[in-house]
Amino acid sequence: MAVLVTGGTGVIGSHVLRELIEAGEHPVVFANVIDKSLISDIADRVKMVQGDILDLPQVYSVFKKYKIRAVVHLAGLMMRASQHNPPLALDVNVKGTVHLLEAARFFEIDRFVFSCSKGIYGERDALVRNHGTLIVTEEHLPNPQNVYDATKYAAELLGRNYERNYGITFLSLRFGSIYGPGKLVRHGPMAVTSRMIENALCGIPTVVQNPPDARDDMIYVKDAAHGVVCALLARQPKSRVFNIGTGIGITLRDFAEVTKQVLPHAEIAFAESDEKMPAYHFVFDIARSREELGYAPRYGLKEGIEDYIAFMQRFGIEPTPSPPSASAI
Repeated sequence: MAVLVTGGTGVIGSHVLRELIEAGEHPVVFANVIDKSLISDIADRVKMVQGDILDLPQVYSVFKKYKIRAVVHLAGLMMRASQHNPPLALDVNVKGTVHLLEAARFFEIDRFVFSCSKGIYGERDALVRNHGTLIVTEEHLPNPQNVYDATKYAAELLGRNYERNYGITFLSLRFGSIYGPGKLVRHGPMAVTSRMIENALCGIPTVVQNPPDARDDMIYVKDAAHGVVCALLARQPKSRVFNIGTGIGITLRDFAEVTKQVLPHAEIAFAESDEKMPAYHFVFDIARSREELGYAPRYGLKEGIEDYIAFMQRFGIEPTPSPPSASAI
């Protein structure tokens, strides 16, 4: 099956490509920038198309040329960039998704898997502070608080509309807090867990200004990618929205302690921040993904951190140093 993967050279997409190849599928990467640093081992086994999802004629031509039968849509304008440029966020995250849906409708594709955001559930600050860990199911009402999450939810709703009107099987995945190689250099200091690991690899300390004891669902990137492939290949799932996480609450303090176990020289401390940070701290109920997609996380926290480091060493990726003190989400 020819599978179009937008954002296929990115943090999640690179691992999606590996799983697709292992499953005997034929991925076609569609990206505005072709960066092979995370896929150097498989680049010769993947079709690469440089282009823009905002160019509808080009999107149509790619579907036609490569006989696309399914879409994995991972591309998007990230959170801080979206907040700083709402018109561009609307174009990339909403209009770009609609262009792909239009092509999917016209070419009658079989499956459309969309990368949504945990942030569409909104802030749960009061619940987290007053009642401990919050378990979030797919039935929690969305309450997006920023531009990125609002555009992601809008795109999800449009995807459901295309399914109702045109019969496209549209599956939306809401990921937990993803950590993995490549996230820091692409997403900047907001990737707080990556800062812990990569600063330690650089021999510099890290001071974290996020709440240290709020429990969150932290998922290693290879598990996130596995969830994508499970959604793509699942036979007749009943639902259309799925939480992809671990179902386990991990704090940043836990993450720091395990990082120190793996990298004993790591220096990680916590400090108060004057900046009001969104409290996207909750744990996913992943029963639906287990039952309908056959998804199950395969990496514990220690295994994920160890694989993170091993992956960087294997591909010769230099750790990215970042300011010792910075707040992030």
